[in-house]
Amino acid sequence: YGPVSVNLLPTLGEADLFVDNVSTSVEGYSVRYTVTIGNAGTATPGAFDVDIFADSQEEPQVINGANSDAYTTVSSGPATGQTQDVEVIWNDASAGSFSSWAVVDAYQQVTEGNETNNGFGPVVVDVEEVGGPELSITSFEGTAIGGNGAFTVLSLIHISEPTRLLSM
Repeated sequence: YGPVSVNLLPTLGEADLFVDNVSTSVEGYSVRYTVTIGNAGTATPGAFDVDIFADSQEEPQVINGANSDAYTTVSSGPATGQTQDVEVIWNDASAGSFSSWAVVDAYQQVTEGNETNNGFGPVVVDVEEVGGPELSITSFEGTAIGGNGAFTVLSLIHISEPTRLLSM
């Protein structure tokens, strides 16, 4: 008899959710995270949350939930062996560079065969400073109306605001 290999699989009938990938796009001070979640288990999960921790150097230690910066509730997850894209939007970003993490099922709503593979990161997100509108006077017209030493200036000012599209 020789060595014996043992593969530990999730218990029959359990999901095993994990984050496969995270991509981001930035518009102003909003960050859109596209989180690709997968299921390596043997059952399709019901409802759960996908949470974003916007700035953490280390994987968030999530025990029965945590205070994330943004989340989305998924009504039904991917079937066994499948993936599913979920969008989560963080609207409260400020200018700077952030190390973000995505965590699937942070509140442990789904019974899983493996609860240790639910996080993914860090994903570096750069948010640029967004200034106010750039205004410029493109023309000025005026007419002086006077009488008895008093003058009133009537004017018309044309102000233009260039259109600015921010993307990453």
